Amino acid sequence: RPGAHLLQDLPPSDSSTPLDSALICETLNSPGSPTVLFKSNGRHSIISVLSPGSWRLEFFAQTERLFLENLHCEDTLEGHSVINTPLSTSQFWDVLRYLMDLKKVESGSRDVPFWAGFLGYFSYEMGLACLPHPKDHSHNFSVEDSEDPVDASLLWTERSVVLDHESGRVTVQSTREADNQPAGWLDETMRLLQDISSHPAVDNVDSITTN
Repeated sequence: RPGAHLLQDLPPSDSSTPLDSALICETLNSPGSPTVLFKSNGRHSIISVLSPGSWRLEFFAQTERLFLENLHCEDTLEGHSVINTPLSTSQFWDVLRYLMDLKKVESGSRDVPFWAGFLGYFSYEMGLACLPHPKDHSHNFSVEDSEDPVDASLLWTERSVVLDHESGRVTVQSTREADNQPAGWLDETMRLLQDISSHPAVDNVDSITTN
């Protein structure tokens, strides 16, 4: 299973300009590209960054369809669909459990709440679809127009940045082996964040991998 390759942490400094999660997100992601900025517990913000292995999974509970979009190219906003198929709600949860177990990341920094995996959201209607319903009643979704809303939208995230709002520490991480090489994505991202924050030299943290 993959491990989270922890690069250099960017510790806080009195002489630096504080990094804001929105600024980090805008700096590391192209305008309009699929991105998730998530506050996990009020203390941490998690920012996804697209990678060659990024893909998006979406589920439509009203029509029970699964859509999978490959976002393999970092330099274009256009991905391509690799799966668009009927799927029941119960089957969707089975698929999600299978994917999470198959691609589970088992190592990373214990100082951050997220290493790698899915980031996204589930709608209120998605929760209703999981509740038992009388056999003579179909699901009653409140949709004002004919457009089928997305009830689960999950971005598979290999690269991410975690901002600790209490300590000011920034952690940049990736599960991609090539990103942990000298002058790879981890080093380049650290230099970029260093530039926008006018931060002094960073501390190095050994990368962690698992077999």
